[in-house]
Amino acid sequence: MESISSKGLICIKDKLNIEYIICEIEYILKQDGTFKYVFTPFYNVIDLLDEVIFQGIPGIDLSLRKEVYVRENIVPTFISERVPSSNRENYYELLAKVNLKYMDPIKYLIRTNEKYSGDTLYVVECRNNNKIILDKTEGKLNTFGLMKIALDNIASNNEVVLSDGTCLNDKKVFSLLHYLYKKSYNSTSSKQKEGISLARLNGKYSGRKPIKVDELLFQEQLEMISKGKITAKKAASTTAKKTTTSTKKASSTTKTTKKAAPKAE
Repeated sequence: MESISSKGLICIKDKLNIEYIICEIEYILKQDGTFKYVFTPFYNVIDLLDEVIFQGIPGIDLSLRKEVYVRENIVPTFISERVPSSNRENYYELLAKVNLKYMDPIKYLIRTNEKYSGDTLYVVECRNNNKIILDKTEGKLNTFGLMKIALDNIASNNEVVLSDGTCLNDKKVFSLLHYLYKKSYNSTSSKQKEGISLARLNGKYSGRKPIKVDELLFQEQLEMISKGKITAKKAASTTAKKTTTSTKKASSTTKTTKKAAPKAE
């Protein structure tokens, strides 16, 4: 019997913005309308997390340490909490937002910007696992940068090794790297804040300097935007400025113009 399937990866981030790929989820829909969900946990990554960050996957008892968890013709709690039901008032609007003609729960979760308030789990597209040789990483990186690369890749279920064959995919190694990275990160952040505070006290810091804009060119671009001849993005690239800068200035100028306009009699 023919069927369609889609896959995704359930992830979570810690306070250092390290992304942990904790489980693969697959949705299989058969031609006769029957369906099933298959959860494949990555226990080697899950074991790296503490209970403060990760409290489990709703509806899945990970303490059983099963290789896979299958739910046939039953919508798992993880899905029902995050994916809108077909009787929701704006159901088709939500589908259109993520460019779906019919509901594929996994694709919806990958594409949507909607957030579930119950936890911080989210779904991303599947990606291939890689082998990272840490001491042969391209570019000039300091110890801080190398630790981040190691942590990111171990948490992403990639194999991280040294050129002599030493494998770093170990909970104790990860915990040590995480501790050292956190200590270094907090120290750097603290020094930056102290430096900014000291500069302010000495009158040497007043925030970011405004980006200079060619006023004549900007006014020309603004007029073309208002006439619909170009987009704000195109105008930004033409003036070699960031889109946000151009659009913010355009918005500010437009508001000022509107306020200054005399009332019609």
